[in-house]
Parts: sequence; C-alpha cells; structure tokens
Amino acid sequence: MIAASLLTPAHLYLWDEPLNYIDVFSRIQIEKLIAQFQPTMLIVEHDADTMLAADKIIDIGPGAGIHGGYILAEGAPEEIIEKSGTETGNCLKEINNFDIVINLIIFTPEQAEVNVEVFKNKIKQFVFISTATIFNHEKSVIITEETEKGNIHSWYAQAKLKCENVFLSAKETSNFPITIVRPSQTYSKDKIPLSVKGKSCWSVVSRIKRDLPVIIHGDGTSAWVSTHSDDFSTGFVKLIGNEKCYGEDFDITSDEIYNWNIIYEFLGEALNKKVKTIHIPTDILTLSKKYDYKMSIEGDKQYSVIFNNKKLKEVAPDFKCNISIKEGILKYLDYMENNPNLQKEEPDFDEWCEKIIEKYNEFKNSIAEII
Repeated sequence: MIAASLLTPAHLYLWDEPLNYIDVFSRIQIEKLIAQFQPTMLIVEHDADTMLAADKIIDIGPGAGIHGGYILAEGAPEEIIEKSGTETGNCLKEINNFDIVINLIIFTPEQAEVNVEVFKNKIKQFVFISTATIFNHEKSVIITEETEKGNIHSWYAQAKLKCENVFLSAKETSNFPITIVRPSQTYSKDKIPLSVKGKSCWSVVSRIKRDLPVIIHGDGTSAWVSTHSDDFSTGFVKLIGNEKCYGEDFDITSDEIYNWNIIYEFLGEALNKKVKTIHIPTDILTLSKKYDYKMSIEGDKQYSVIFNNKKLKEVAPDFKCNISIKEGILKYLDYMENNPNLQKEEPDFDEWCEKIIEKYNEFKNSIAEII
C-alpha cells in the first residue's frame, strides 16, 4: 500500500499511521525515500521516530475523540520538545534522549547503518562490540589499536571491520559518539580456550578423560591470549559513560600469554590426566568439510598474538585481569561437574578425530619412507 501510494503522483499524500508493524530496515528505507523526493504529506501518527523526522508537528488533544480536537502546539519537532509543555512534547523529549546504547549483536554494515540512523543525535555514547580478530596477524605479533587491520581468512572479522568503518564514518560526518571495544578470545564458566574442538569444549575434555588423543593445530607453540569474561567485564564497565572514551577504540584483553601446548597441559593437570596430543598442520585442518576451522584457526589461532593494553590503562589505570587461565579452567570444570546435563558426548567428533589422526599418521609414515 505504501509503495502504491508513493508511485501515484499527487499534490498531497494523506497517511494514517503508515509505519505500523514495519521492520526497522523498511522504515529507514521509506524515510530516506521521503527525504529524497520531499512530497507534501500529512501523516496521522503516534510513533515518536516518525514525528521526529517530520518538518512540522501539529499536536492535537488533549485527549482522544470528544475529549480532544484542539490544537495544543505546532512547530518543528525541536520546538515541540523544548517549548510546548504538552504530553507529546514531554514524551518526545524523554524518547529522544538516551544516555548509552550498548550493542553486542551487530554483524553486518547494514545493521551498523541502521543503528546510526536510529540513534544519531539521541545518545551520549554508543558502544559497539567488535573483535580483536580484525587485525592483520600476518604482519604483526604485538597488537595495539593502531596495528594494521585486515584479516583475509575470517569473514567474521571482515564483517566486523566493515561495521567499525560505518561507525567511524558517522563519527566524522555527524559526530556520532562511538566507542569501539575489541575483546580477544573470551571464555567463561561454560567454555575454555581450545584449539581443535567439536560443537562444545566438552568434546575435548571428554577425550582427555577417556585417555584419547586430542588434536592441536600446528606445533602448538603459537602464543595465545584468552580473557575470562569476568575480567573483560571489569575493563568494559570502565569505558561506559567515560567521556574520554567517546570516539575511541579499545582492545580489552588479558596480559597473560601461553602457547597452546601449555594451555592443554594446564587442562590435563586440572583433570589429573596426561594429555595425549597430536599436532596437525593448520592447512590440513582447514580442508575439513565437517568442521569449519578456516576462520577459527587459520584466521586466528594459528598466529602468535601479544596485546598491548596501554590505551585501556590510560583511561582505566586500575584495570587488571584477576582470573588466570589455570583458575578459569578449574571454574569451567567445576561448573560442568555441577551441570551434568551439559556433558554431552560427540561421537561424530570422536569418529572424525580418529580418522584424521589415522590418515595423518599414515601420511607421516609414507613421507618418512621417502626421506
């Protein structure tokens, strides 16, 4: 109906609550079309965003039906908000101002653009959760906010970087109050940092408990940084509402660095088991059609990374990670022990591991014969 109306030439369009039940993307597209072609429109509307996009508001009330019908105020949206003193004006004033918006689920530049459109000129701070995998790990081991960006192996990192660019562009063009936050691999009570795993971390823990070999990518010596979610939260809250962080980007990571062999040793100690590890080259693992290791290993875990949290500590001098990876592993195992329903075996992963280990050993033996 809206499309048909806009396609019909007219001197005046009269719409009655046209944007009800329309998704945000469609609303923004319609608003852009109206702004582009600037038709003369009279819209009966209760939606705050539509009213705020209008050139002029005529506030009729004070009630509905026989209880209203009087013009209480008229003028540009900002005039209604600041001067009218009407219920509509007060409502728009309240709706039009947010202190802080934190969005953890923006994954495409289109979603980022929607958030800019929805919240520009309405908030003091917008916090976007990106990822530390956006950096070009092939060119730098020590990572700061200034490190060259561009991860050619991870579509997730590429998408997040495009989102960052949308927000940074909005910062330059409309002073959008963006704060970009990049966690490294963050783990918690129900997951731990692991190299090659199935659908869950328990797939590896279970194999160790059953004295079965587990796979580590490469030779297991790449340096890795994992941050417990509790520690990440400690750093994160120090950025919220902090004016020094408006328009800035921050990496939030632990200062603790271990390679994958040592992380698996810690896990074995916690389980009181000797871990049987099999090292398989990353380029072989990424050939898997059953499990996608291209993004998680080739695009991330295969590289040594050391993060410098200097910028974060400049605005939060007392920031410190208190949960070591050893303690984090123990917390995970304790949580899983108290939640046996989460201890789900993965026979498909077991079968896959046995096959790839068998084939890799055959390959090594055949090479040894040639050499």
